[in-house]
Amino acid sequence: ERRGERAEGRSSCILEKRSETLAMIDKPVLRPKPSVRSGQWRQQSMCERALMFRSLFICLLLLSPLLSCDGARGSNDHGIMQGRYDLSWESPGNSSRDSMPIGNGDFAANVWTEKTSGDVVVLLAKSNSWSEEARLLKLGELRVSLYPRQELGEGSWFSQKLHLSNASISISTRDVKVCVWIHALTNRLEVSVSSQRKTKVRAALRIWRNETRKFRRGEEGGAYGCNCREHVLRPDVIHEDDGDATVLWYHRNGNETCYVQGLALEGIVAAEDPLRYLTSGGSLEGTSSSGSTGISFVKRSAYMLESAVAANEHKVVVTAVTSRAEEVEQWLEEVDGLRRRELSTTEHRRWWKHFWSSSFIDIHEAHEDGKPMGDALAISRAFALERFMMAAGGRGEQ
Repeated sequence: ERRGERAEGRSSCILEKRSETLAMIDKPVLRPKPSVRSGQWRQQSMCERALMFRSLFICLLLLSPLLSCDGARGSNDHGIMQGRYDLSWESPGNSSRDSMPIGNGDFAANVWTEKTSGDVVVLLAKSNSWSEEARLLKLGELRVSLYPRQELGEGSWFSQKLHLSNASISISTRDVKVCVWIHALTNRLEVSVSSQRKTKVRAALRIWRNETRKFRRGEEGGAYGCNCREHVLRPDVIHEDDGDATVLWYHRNGNETCYVQGLALEGIVAAEDPLRYLTSGGSLEGTSSSGSTGISFVKRSAYMLESAVAANEHKVVVTAVTSRAEEVEQWLEEVDGLRRRELSTTEHRRWWKHFWSSSFIDIHEAHEDGKPMGDALAISRAFALERFMMAAGGRGEQ
């Protein structure tokens, strides 16, 4: 439970270890204040650095008006669209420290592959999922498991790649390929599984707010501006639906929150409470493809779904909604309407192509094989990753 709780109370809804991800480029990112995690940058005088940056940004800044996870690439596309600055890992991880971020600006996730189990783990976040204590809560954790299990031990082939061109993550082993993406215009996350042999898939939700309790030591830091009362953590709710093969869950604020209580100390008593009845959560569902027929997952418990049949293709979908609803039924109707909406991969790709075409840095200093090298790679990739982080986590309701 502590692992999930440590993720709470952070204003960024994307990446807890953002500096670690940026540090994974082949060369250190040039920054005025280097950190241990981002590596030591080259020893240069301030004049040399200023001249270098001025030359690069004046001469090489390109401004152009111009779902398997892999996108179609044109010969005239710049480096980001060609996948030149994508991040690739060749080994699975152990925790969210080893994750890659995706998002549409409002709904976001950290994605990693767990080495010990072979499971794909997705930490879910929303930009406005504020609690009654003004903490920005993670929605929960999704775990996708395959049976038979994937073997990710020593010597096994593994690849995980962040595709910047369409904001997706592909995970590949010898027999299985997984694609994870969040629709650019709709708060829905999809995990698609393709396997050479027929497999069964299990999708399990984990939530760690299971009981009402006082804050533990150190947790108060996430309650922004709410030191006017004793902090209490309230549990999430699993909504029991009659026979529907869907997991529904939410965290719902009550009639009183710390927001108005804090204002009352300043003599402000007529302010509207934006946290009152704010409800954050989502739905989890899945389907398997058998020929041209889609077969829904079955519910094994209040938290877990499993494919009804072994198949080569499976799809798990999470729909996320945060809204102020006087009654829970209003929020449930919003979730139901959103989850029934068709996902258009064309719209998704079009949005990201327009985003990357609006402005970019693509510095041409390459080996004979066309791959970027040295400072050209470091600067171009750092710019691309920074823009991606802003697009993935900076467009939602705050």
